[in-house]
Amino acid sequence: MNIHLKNNLFFILFFIPLFFLNYHCKGKKKSQRKKDVVIISDSLQMQNCKVPSLKTSELIQKMNAAELTFKTLTIKAQCSFTLDENAEDVDLKIRIIKDSLIWVHIDYLSIDIARILITNDSLKFINYRQKQYLSEPIDLLSKLLNTEVDLTLLQAALVGNSAEFYSDDDKIRSFTDKESCIYHLSTLKKRKLRKVEEGKKELNKILQNITIQPENFKILTNVFQEPEQNRSFIAEYSDFTMSDSIFAPRRVDIRLQVGKKVDVKLKYVRMEKNANTPISFKIPPKYERVVVRKD
Repeated sequence: MNIHLKNNLFFILFFIPLFFLNYHCKGKKKSQRKKDVVIISDSLQMQNCKVPSLKTSELIQKMNAAELTFKTLTIKAQCSFTLDENAEDVDLKIRIIKDSLIWVHIDYLSIDIARILITNDSLKFINYRQKQYLSEPIDLLSKLLNTEVDLTLLQAALVGNSAEFYSDDDKIRSFTDKESCIYHLSTLKKRKLRKVEEGKKELNKILQNITIQPENFKILTNVFQEPEQNRSFIAEYSDFTMSDSIFAPRRVDIRLQVGKKVDVKLKYVRMEKNANTPISFKIPPKYERVVVRKD
């Protein structure tokens, strides 16, 4: 079976937001997300909002020190997923081996729907409903989104880490918002834009803004915008809880604009670090391979 990269995005976009992590953007849902942020700010304002100003280098150092560290991570999650007007609610089991792979098992009412395996060089997907599978190089995601995507970015987005987006060429600015009582980090990046049709590359401007909670220096929002390409990625993290020795967001909401609007809401029911959990990914021999045409 062949599908075209430009005209058959639903099959591919069904699982991309699970790693970009994650967002539901209809009117009522959007208001609720804003309310979550306001609750945090109001709580700080009740304490007179005494947020000390920090140098950019100090803020980055504290943010990096507050990131979730692990060798392996096992997550059980509830997922609400919307592509344009098509909505799905599924359950997820996510397993991450740091810097090596991300494995996702998707089920609905305890029925296997799909499995996903992402490594540093490959992307694999099993569709149990249609008895089909996908096996492509990892750069399929970059070609689809017209910007660089790798395993490091995906695993960071799932847990609210910064993905080490800084480089010597980036002009990073920070400021302390005394009204909302949060820190901001922003940068204008220049990345290689992939020209799928022409096989060429050109520099593309990417605006990134991170908001940071001053109480624990955890990331609250991580926003990427490409104004010239009308693309954006917005990740919001909330419900920070200490459980099983893990202090991390239990809710991850993602909005992705890449021609189509993709919204994902993740609620982490359970998280476990450094467990020796087996990973199973076996493609049944009679399943049909889906080949993505890139021309």
